[in-house]
Amino acid sequence: MRNFKAVALASALLVTSTVVFAEDKTPCAEGHFYVGVGGGIDIPTQNVNSADKLGGAAEAQLGFAFSPEVAVQVQVDNQLEDATIAGVATSVYGLRPVAELKLSAPIDRFSPYLLAGAGANIQFGSAAGQSVSNTSFDAVGGLGAQYVLGGAAIYVEGKYNFAFVNNVPNVTTVQDIPVEAGVNFSL
Repeated sequence: MRNFKAVALASALLVTSTVVFAEDKTPCAEGHFYVGVGGGIDIPTQNVNSADKLGGAAEAQLGFAFSPEVAVQVQVDNQLEDATIAGVATSVYGLRPVAELKLSAPIDRFSPYLLAGAGANIQFGSAAGQSVSNTSFDAVGGLGAQYVLGGAAIYVEGKYNFAFVNNVPNVTTVQDIPVEAGVNFSL
């Protein structure tokens, strides 16, 4: 919970400072590169004991807006959580570099969007007293919304991650739902 509070506070400060000091460039304008950071929670789903706590999540992204409606971005998500997977207590740190297509429907400053992408799921952790690591395929789909304020856009998004794993007994896939908020800056 302490990690979640720290990520939430850092995101709030970043959003506030961006709104105050932002230039008048829009991150979703045609032909612009943008960078972003965010944080939130990671909700475990399939193969994970429902009594387990939520994990913390953070993300960084670099993208290019072809138009206000279409962008591509490389996003690196990470998560940190303690879980029970297939009856085995685990502590997991995951890193997910993913290439995503972002399709938006702008309405003035507000813009709902869909995300779809694929990449890698790199996990490090401990299970049953042993260190484990795993690199596998990750697919992601999600939706979100952003609101443009000066040269920045604040956003909130939820995604469904589907990852293959090979180092956890009796488990071939793991799914989770990161829900994050953050800010994008135009470059």
